[in-house]
Amino acid sequence: MHHYIGICVVAQSQIVSQGVKEAINKLELSIAAESDPCEVWKLNSTVSVDSIMTYLLQQARGYLLVYQKKHQFSFHVMTYETLDEALADIARHPDRTLDLVIADDLFLQHGHYEQVSHQFFRLFESNPGKLSPYSFLLSLSEMIPGSARIQEMDSVTLNIWQPDPLVWEIQVLKNLMDHLDSTYINPLLVRATTSKVTISSMAQFIHDYMECHFKERWDFHYYTGSMISGFIDSMLRLCDGTSTLCESGPNEHSLAVSALCGWQFYQRGYVIAVTSGMIDEFRGTLCNLKRAHAPGIIICADSPGNSWFPFQGTMHRDYDGKKSIEAKGIPCVYINDQLNLPERLNEAIDLLQSQPGPVFILATQSVLECTLKPEQLPHPSQWSLLVPQIGDNEASVMDAVMSLINHDKRRILWQCCHLTDHERELIYQIAEKAGIALVDTLVSPGAVSDYHQQKPVSNYIGILSVYGFSSKVFHYLHEGQQLADPESQSIFFLKSKVDEASSPFSASKLKNKCHIIQVNCRLEHMSPYTDLAVHSYLRSFLKTVLTRLNVDEKVLAYRRRELERVQNYPNITPIDWLPQVPMSPNYFYAHLGKQLHHLISEQGFVYTGVYDVGRCGIGAMRNLPKTGKGFSGWYGRALMGDALMSLPYLARTSSQNILAFIGDGARDLIPNIESHIERALMQNPHRQKINISVFYLCNGMLSMIRSYIDMRSATNNTKQTLLAASSRNLSLFTAANVQVVPDAYATTQVIRERWTTFDATYCETMLTTPQTIYFIDVMLSHNSDGDGMVLFSEATWQRANII
Repeated sequence: MHHYIGICVVAQSQIVSQGVKEAINKLELSIAAESDPCEVWKLNSTVSVDSIMTYLLQQARGYLLVYQKKHQFSFHVMTYETLDEALADIARHPDRTLDLVIADDLFLQHGHYEQVSHQFFRLFESNPGKLSPYSFLLSLSEMIPGSARIQEMDSVTLNIWQPDPLVWEIQVLKNLMDHLDSTYINPLLVRATTSKVTISSMAQFIHDYMECHFKERWDFHYYTGSMISGFIDSMLRLCDGTSTLCESGPNEHSLAVSALCGWQFYQRGYVIAVTSGMIDEFRGTLCNLKRAHAPGIIICADSPGNSWFPFQGTMHRDYDGKKSIEAKGIPCVYINDQLNLPERLNEAIDLLQSQPGPVFILATQSVLECTLKPEQLPHPSQWSLLVPQIGDNEASVMDAVMSLINHDKRRILWQCCHLTDHERELIYQIAEKAGIALVDTLVSPGAVSDYHQQKPVSNYIGILSVYGFSSKVFHYLHEGQQLADPESQSIFFLKSKVDEASSPFSASKLKNKCHIIQVNCRLEHMSPYTDLAVHSYLRSFLKTVLTRLNVDEKVLAYRRRELERVQNYPNITPIDWLPQVPMSPNYFYAHLGKQLHHLISEQGFVYTGVYDVGRCGIGAMRNLPKTGKGFSGWYGRALMGDALMSLPYLARTSSQNILAFIGDGARDLIPNIESHIERALMQNPHRQKINISVFYLCNGMLSMIRSYIDMRSATNNTKQTLLAASSRNLSLFTAANVQVVPDAYATTQVIRERWTTFDATYCETMLTTPQTIYFIDVMLSHNSDGDGMVLFSEATWQRANII
């Protein structure tokens, strides 16, 4: 059979176009020549490019002659100087199908890096031949900053010009032969590259279920591997052209963080797909998904149960991966027979419907890729959207709550956890009308905040948590250094378990010294310290409160006076403004906080805060003004690195600026994800108005544990808190401020800096520069001063006479 192989070259460079012609000419001459069989390759001490070319031509000739009875090829090179010229000429000659498209720097002129692949496909699809991973070849005159992104594009092979033109000719020859082998000659490869695309039944069902029950509010997260790749391909094809966000990440852990982030910020469900053996790679974030009741399906490829110690498998005679997952309190279904697929899918969805949260499916490759008739699968609409029904509270409970709010002359504080936008609006309305103090928490920073729609929230007084509580909160709840009598104040915990992270108070103080009202939709989460338990969804509770709100004038006046009284207590002390070098964390946050207040009030600056686990993350939450909800690594298991790992997802989805505060300990725990953040921002439709500033707070130690040791012991033996000090970190510590010049060709600018001092003017410019990512090493000293780490910090000498 004769095959026409069209090779389209779009290049203004004679090196590129002439090199293609030379390579094809040499191959044709080699095939036509009568020569001896290919000699055995002998590796000499030096290998010349000439000898490589000679041998490859012999190999190509011998291989093509073996199959010449079945396959005869004719090669046709068409050269053009512009893309438009190529498209117009090919349109006039429909018989000239294209198998290879080759281009030079010219393709970079038709758009940014992400558009290069589109130009290749546009030309190929104008008259397509056979497509393979080797069909597109891009030759550039020099290595450019975006070369790495070009190499990630579909089916594009990147080549950089070398002084010897034979190198380019060899690359053309190799791509051509690889293409012929995979699309015409090798039966196994041909079957793979030309087989009909099918959608697996499991992918089809899961996609249809998510579309039915989550509409456009779900994401697909994946990390590929051989056994899961077919399922992922099916899911990507099903999601193509829809609003479903399809994203990978640097590892499996990042997928779980993105799913948690999507649920907490946007109430989005999720599907996660990973390959065999990876069920334990989600870290404690898997338990955080369960804690957050974040509904989603996690698919892990696995081996058949009867395999003899399978590679990477978790289902065999010595280990049961299903039990491992179930031991975490997460339901799991194992499917190893496609005949049981409909029944097992029914079981998985029943589990998801009965308890919101993650559900695992372990499945073999044959099950993941099988195709059943549509009528064999369950229909997603057979499940209704199950919302747990909560009976009405006893009238006496809400009567007691409303009597307290409307008539009791006492301070009232509402601690708010993760809120929907509507819940937040209702809370602000109620707080203003009833004189209620509002606080957020370590695990949900910005649930309520200093500013709302660029206006100060006078009822907001800071954070109440086990760490990082603000001075205003302390003085609101205390008389001197003692908790005020429970008869004088009430603390409402909204959407909270009143767990250990929720306050700095001991169990005995919570039980005996606090008057606690808890609003929670789950009876099993009502705490033993609660005096008045409101079993309700928060939204229903807030609507009832707003409807029945009628606060006595004297009560309201008293509460507003109490709020005004504590507004005079600053988090920052005089010593915090000392301009020492290296900067103290207190000094850095004092100046950055002042700058943010100015930007928010004067320029309408809004941002999403991202706070990792550690002293510096706490300092940022406590001391910097917030404009809305943020993401905290302190949620649930308090895993260092989770906040940093959330940045690619937020960079892809946020419509606001992002400020992240990451300790050097947290940075050490996860892979370098800076390129993932950059790629994510480039895909964000709001990127033209977004700035991302990642502050790496560097002092070479686990400073929170160091503070703990400082407060418990006089010993100087703190080696356990030290981080490995590289020569790079040491040089940063002593050097002046440095800026790394960004890539002038990129659509999104990435700038790396180190700060040893704080420059307010430059900081303002930096924070307001859109479409830019800053990675800043902030060189800090260590101290154990303030930041609400322990209750007695408010009694230290630095806070004397401060009001």
